[in-house]
Amino acid sequence: MKFVAAVFCLLLGMYTSATMAVSFRINPEINLLVLDGNKLPGSLLKGAESIELEQGQHQILFTRVSAPRSPMFILTFTAESHSVSMVFPPASSLSECDTSENLPLRLVDENDENIAALQDHLSEIPDDDYVRAVSSYNLQNRKASVKKFSLPSETNDARAEKVSDSTVPVEAAQPSRGSLQAILLWLREFRTS
Repeated sequence: MKFVAAVFCLLLGMYTSATMAVSFRINPEINLLVLDGNKLPGSLLKGAESIELEQGQHQILFTRVSAPRSPMFILTFTAESHSVSMVFPPASSLSECDTSENLPLRLVDENDENIAALQDHLSEIPDDDYVRAVSSYNLQNRKASVKKFSLPSETNDARAEKVSDSTVPVEAAQPSRGSLQAILLWLREFRTS
């Protein structure tokens, strides 16, 4: 009976996680560099048409592939639908914006409805440390800044490394971190009782 309850909770958690997923369609015209404060390896994106995200606020750093001197753009948006896509204007108007810091693009959902987004740009990044550049941008309180995507301070790193008696990280013990972590914590406690 305990096994059935555990399997049911696991399936329920997987179902709720799947319904909260957002598919971010990767436009072939962009080179995606950073997503939500994390660098994206090229091998992860090679051949991918989309990335699955959680619903909520997201921030991306990207450049345009077709423009060799394209500035780096930061885009912040809140995903609440099932699908998010970037739509660029026709190629004739894009050629006028090759080096412009304002890129006329739209974010749309699966129903072709506009999604509110804030767009800004970054100047040259020394040493190609995109994550650190985005983090410092976010701490400057600029147009598309999101503080939660900045690099954590050393005190946050030390707190994140603390582990409770049941070897579950402190953050995973909090239900706000996601349903899967909560279910895993419940299963560990259930197994020890």
